[in-house]
Amino acid sequence: MSIGGFNSNELLPYIDWNIVKNSPKIFCGFSDITVLHQAIFAKTGLVTYYGPGYIAFLMDELQDFQTNSWQNAVAGQSSYSLNASDFYTSDAWYDPTQARHLLPAAWKIYNHGKASGEIIGGNLNTLMLVTGTSAQVKSNQQIAFLENAEGEDFYDWDRELAHFLQVYPDISALVIGRFPKEEGMTEEILHFILDKYPHLKTIPVVYDVDFGHTQPIFTFPLGGQVEISTQPLKIEILEG
Repeated sequence: MSIGGFNSNELLPYIDWNIVKNSPKIFCGFSDITVLHQAIFAKTGLVTYYGPGYIAFLMDELQDFQTNSWQNAVAGQSSYSLNASDFYTSDAWYDPTQARHLLPAAWKIYNHGKASGEIIGGNLNTLMLVTGTSAQVKSNQQIAFLENAEGEDFYDWDRELAHFLQVYPDISALVIGRFPKEEGMTEEILHFILDKYPHLKTIPVVYDVDFGHTQPIFTFPLGGQVEISTQPLKIEILEG
């Protein structure tokens, strides 16, 4: 498990992918480790898990949701539902001395629809570091799960989404992780950004979903199969 950092892409030239492929392990984490998630799947076809790093399990509040989701993903049935938490926090979850402000959690719909496909994604800023390299995932019928970190603002997410949609113009659905408060994203700004892309008016798009840089987060398989529908709103992992 791993979390955080800025330069995991420096590792890519030094990894023996035959060893990775022939010695599969549970590989889970979020944020900068997105580079390794993408590279492992592109190079070996092995599914990895986008979810909490070890330190995230040290948070007391809302931990049952996070732990149960992780166990479902890595040790449960091959198919399962991703569910919304009742509450979330965008405070410094890694610092137990800081106050916690629990806010009601609710997934929101930008555009209705139904789609299934292979999950691609992770931290959007980091994901773009593998564009044009042998670590870039190339497949059809992709469902994008994208989130951003508190070190960025909505201007960064705006231009990074433009980049992503030029690299992957035919995604079948878009699931957006909840934005941390430091990013300054509002519903009005997000809709303004999404409105620029006609394709997003033709596919299911959901946002404020429980993954990324707020807590708690669920765990899902990158490279796994997923189905998303909005009437009613549900996300089903079909194969991890």
